[in-house]
Amino acid sequence: AMDDAFLRDIGISRSEIGLVVRGLQRGQEDKAG
Repeated sequence: AMDDAFLRDIGISRSEIGLVVRGLQRGQEDKAG
């Protein structure tokens, strides 16, 4: 997929994406309070 190629080009690994996604989900939960 195009997104996969783009992410590979800018050097983001799947594990790093997982950490970011987890961080965003945690942030949303904090805002929802």
